[in-house]
Amino acid sequence: LQEVEINDNIEKLFGCFNAKTAKIKLLNPISQNGVARYELDDKDIEIFLGYVEEDVVYYSKKGTYRVMKPKNDSIANKSSYDLQDFSYLLDKPCTDKFPYPCTRREIVEIICRKFNLELATPDFWCSGVTIDSQFYVDGATYREIIRIIAESSLCNAKLGDDDKLYIKFFNATDYKLTP
Repeated sequence: LQEVEINDNIEKLFGCFNAKTAKIKLLNPISQNGVARYELDDKDIEIFLGYVEEDVVYYSKKGTYRVMKPKNDSIANKSSYDLQDFSYLLDKPCTDKFPYPCTRREIVEIICRKFNLELATPDFWCSGVTIDSQFYVDGATYREIIRIIAESSLCNAKLGDDDKLYIKFFNATDYKLTP
């Protein structure tokens, strides 16, 4: 699972809104009559990280993921699946017209309502700043719109392990990196 991916464009660290992804491989995916034993295509599953502490197993939710269809239709490949967090919902081109002038928070809340997501940080930095007109190119996805708002607020956007949308100031991260 990944939180933030740093690529060639290191100057654009603000606004990152990368999907958390995973891969699963099923053991014995085909029944004796040659039919797929499990129908996982387009199902939502929750992933938990389990760890043992003093002989007690604790589970920590890592989010809800959509199982994507295998890219190859061969029977041998039906045992491997790609998973992505709920941000896949936001990869659609924006068809909404926002009620300008409006605040950054209002735009994000409209998008969250559309996709039944909860904005966990409605008071993100600069959330009350007014936007007077369309600030993204036609055809931009909802993910790109949220990333632009986060970037212009010196924040990062992410879907948390609780499946809520977080827009956090760049120095309020969940992880500390030791150089």
